[in-house]
This record gives sequence, C-alpha cells and structure tokens, in this order.
Amino acid sequence: PLLTMLHLIAVAAIVPMAGHASGPGACQGIPPAIVLVMTDDQGWGDIGLRDPSLSTPELDALFREGVELARFYAAAPVCSPTRASVLTGRHPARMGIDGANDGHLPRAEVTLAEEMKGLEYRTGFFGKWHLGTLTREVKDSNRGGREKHAAHYSPPWEHGFDVTFATEAKVPTYDPMRSPKDGTPYGTRYWTGPGEVVEADGLTGDDSALVVDRTVAFLDAARRDGERAFAVVWLHSPHEPVVENPERTKELELDGTSARDRYVACLADVDRQEGRLKAALREYKGEHDPPVLIFCSDNGPEHKKGPGTTAGLRVRKRDLLEGGLR
Repeated sequence: PLLTMLHLIAVAAIVPMAGHASGPGACQGIPPAIVLVMTDDQGWGDIGLRDPSLSTPELDALFREGVELARFYAAAPVCSPTRASVLTGRHPARMGIDGANDGHLPRAEVTLAEEMKGLEYRTGFFGKWHLGTLTREVKDSNRGGREKHAAHYSPPWEHGFDVTFATEAKVPTYDPMRSPKDGTPYGTRYWTGPGEVVEADGLTGDDSALVVDRTVAFLDAARRDGERAFAVVWLHSPHEPVVENPERTKELELDGTSARDRYVACLADVDRQEGRLKAALREYKGEHDPPVLIFCSDNGPEHKKGPGTTAGLRVRKRDLLEGGLR
C-alpha cells in the first residue's frame, strides 16, 4: 500500500495540472512534504488504542484522524529486509538482504529518495539505516570498517538522500552513544556524510528526540527555501537496549526498574516525537494539498516474554505468522 500510494504521488507530479503555476505545492495532487516514520520492533498491540496501559495520545489521534491500513504487512519479520523493501518496492531477497546485517542495498537499486529527487523534492534520512555500512575506515556498529565487511559499504548519501543523520544499526534508546551497562562508548556513531561523524558529547538524552530534532530542522529549512521535502525517519525505539528515560518514567509515575516500565516510557517518548513531526508538518502548507505522514513498524515485538505485545496476533519478531509481520 505504501509504495502504491507513493507511485500515485509520482504520477501526479509527472502529469502537469492545467491552469496551475509551477513550483513547490503548485501542482494539485503533490504534497509539499512527505514523511515516512518507521519504528523498530514495535508490536501491533503497542499503541494506546489497543493497550490502554500505554500513553500514546499522538499516535491514537493519528489513527483516528487518518487512514489505518489494517492489513499492512512487512516484507519480512526482521528489520533489514523490511527496510530494503520500503525504499525500493522490491522483494528483499532480490537484493541479497535476507536478514538483519545481511548484504547491503545495491547501488543499482532505485530508491524512493532517488525518485523523489527527480520530482524536485529535497530528501533526508534520519535514524537507523541498517542497509549497509557507513564507513570503510573505522570500526563502527555491527560491521563498519571491518575488512571482511568493506564490500557492504552502502550509505544513505549514495542512494539519493541529500541530508543524512544515521547510524548503521541499533543504539540504546536513551543516551545512545553510551553503553547502558557501564557508560563506556557504545561503538556506534551517527554519520552525516563520508567520514563525517557527529560528536558524541552532544548526543545525550532520548534518542528519538535526537533523530526528530534533525528531521524538524530539515523540514523547516526546506519550507523556508520553498522546496518540497521527503524525509525517511527510522527510529531506533523501542528496539533493545531500552534504557530508562528518568523524565518520562517520573511523568508516567513508573519506577523504571522493570522491562515493561522502561518499554512503556520508551513508547511514550516515540509518541511525543511523532507529535513534534505532526506539528512541523502543520506549518508546511501546500497551495492545494496537505503534507503526508505515514507511520508503521518494521516487524513484530522482540522475545516471547518481552514487554511488547501483538494484541492477540500469533507469535512475534522473526516469525512469518501475523505477530511477526503485521
């Protein structure tokens, strides 16, 4: 459904609308901004509308005000293959991406970002890439810089993205540059371009907020410059390690010691940032059409006895039944 909708947007952009001026937002049927949000390991039941113990008012409102795709299936029950399919519209096996940390996004694949650039959109990627390494030079994340993985270098800036703020793989959900065990460097960096790393000292607090900070700045800059914006926002949360956000647990009156408490607080952080994206898009008014925000997860929740829920769908992440795919 996602790729079909974006294809229709592309057709609307390619076919000129008689009687309308050119320029951003001037063709009827072309959104001035499109934002694709994907969370990591958020289960089908992990939203307040399905689980009243969760605090997700922004997501609840999005579901009520928008369109719910009740049979929206991921291409795989793990993250990397799903991400490859979303960016290309093709089955991940065709690209050699059969699981997490498998292969990389081939340069020959045509991505949504490349298509949208052809439609005069400014493009940005923010969050967890997981479709190849981001450096050949230094040890980074799961595979970056290691000699045997050098062939898997395939960063966002080589696939149509003008602006990047990305990690190769997972990070802690709070203080993402530090190991939650002992506070030492986690070993994963945020990259903005070839050899360009964001200093870890400035990357503290809620990781979802750090990602959305950059996304909102990207949207605001494109709007001020009179350009259409296409942003892919792949949040790390609520993928493990889920680390307590003291501010959120206090606000929700949780003690933060249990995995469930930390998970509930993490989803509340995700919800807050989704609300910030909606607010940013409200400022991005087109001449004819509103901006587009799409929200989904990449697969089902982690672990048989983990804190995530499927709202009754069978099994979870890594399984091809609905709990892993819907």
